[in-house]
Amino acid sequence: SLERLVRTDVSTDHHPLAAAQDFRGSKWVDGFNMGVAVIPTNRTEFVRLFHLLGGDRLAYEHAMAEQGFLGKVYKNQWKKLAFEDNANLAAWVEDKSLWKR
Repeated sequence: SLERLVRTDVSTDHHPLAAAQDFRGSKWVDGFNMGVAVIPTNRTEFVRLFHLLGGDRLAYEHAMAEQGFLGKVYKNQWKKLAFEDNANLAAWVEDKSLWKR
């Protein structure tokens, strides 16, 4: 059920979004994976992000698309979701034990 994710409140924790930690190169990295994310709607924040993206004011990893962009904008400002909320396929390929918990 998605109910727990829908009820995830990031505003009370002062986080702009919630996502699962990313797993790349057989290790957990200092960032999130956008496969599943909880992002509250906020017009002011949308406009700010739109300007950051459109003005090329932010250097980010383009190969990761929105994950690279939002990861740069919200570095160290995100709430961590459980691995089970976004069971990263890289983990299946690189460490199947993570999927068996």
